[in-house]
Amino acid sequence: MKNLPALLNTLSPDADLAGRHVWLIKLFEWIRGDQTSLEAAVARVQALIDAVQLQPEVQARLQAWWQTLLQTVDITTLLADFGFAPRTAFVSELAERLRRKMLPGTPETTDASELFPLVAPTRFDAQWMGALQEKQINELVELLSAHPGLDTLRWQRSLMDDADLLHGSNSRHRFRARAAPAHE
Repeated sequence: MKNLPALLNTLSPDADLAGRHVWLIKLFEWIRGDQTSLEAAVARVQALIDAVQLQPEVQARLQAWWQTLLQTVDITTLLADFGFAPRTAFVSELAERLRRKMLPGTPETTDASELFPLVAPTRFDAQWMGALQEKQINELVELLSAHPGLDTLRWQRSLMDDADLLHGSNSRHRFRARAAPAHE
């Protein structure tokens, strides 16, 4: 889809699982464009931000869509795939990589590690995401969530629950102790 207004018109938090994920895939395709210019991709992100900020009804749908995504997609496996797991069995990893090469992915998944490669399959995605300014990232957070702090806490809790499983129940206490501000 080459047209941002048309893309935003198709945004539906009530779509089925695959429909919501296909929308995200199409959004990233739109942002990515022809992959020849980081500046153009970043400008498209800014165009998205501007368009949503000007349309409160679109922002409400986007926030509802985001909440549904947070509630239905499990980030545990994504964290594990990017080094959070303490160890990976070689045979299991080889089988998984072969499966991904031979079988196409599907957007009908609640597994973030399966969804992520469908949404951001190219190196260019990492490049344009890395080129976003902090102001744009903060604006995206505000557009996606009516309560950014609560959403952050939900993902932190998931991370801490995973850490507890991997390292025992003391890891949450140790993390909170390190993260707590120093008292003067």
